[in-house]
Amino acid sequence: MDPDRDCAALTDTTRLNSLNLLRLLGASRCVFAFLLIFFSAVNCLARPLSEYRNHVNQAVSALDTLAQADESESDVARVSRITQTVAAVRTALPASEDVEMGETTFKVDNSWLHRELNKFEKSPATERATLTLM
Repeated sequence: MDPDRDCAALTDTTRLNSLNLLRLLGASRCVFAFLLIFFSAVNCLARPLSEYRNHVNQAVSALDTLAQADESESDVARVSRITQTVAAVRTALPASEDVEMGETTFKVDNSWLHRELNKFEKSPATERATLTLM
C-alpha cells in the first residue's frame, strides 16, 4: 500500500462528496425559492372582497338583462346577446376562486351558478322566461 496514493484518493473522494453536497444544497435552495415564490403568487392571486362584490353586482345586472325582451330584436341577435351575457358572467365569477378580506383568504364556490347557467343554455327558448324569473 502506498500511503500517498491512499491519501490522494481520500482527498479526491472528499472533494467529490463536498461537491455533491454543495450541488444538493444549491438544488435545495432553488426548490425552496421556487416554493416561496409559488405560494406568494398564489396568495397574490386572491381577489379583494370589494372587487369580488363589484363582479357579483355586474353579474346580477348582466343576468337581469336576460329577462328583458326587445320585440325589435331578431332571434339571432337575442341568441348572440344571451351567449355573450352568459360568457361574461362566467368570466366575472369563475366556478371557484380565492377572495381576500384583510389578512384572511376564503375559497368561494360559484359552481352552482355555472350549473344553473348550463341549465339555462340547454333549455328551450320557451322555458327560459320561467328560468329567469326564478
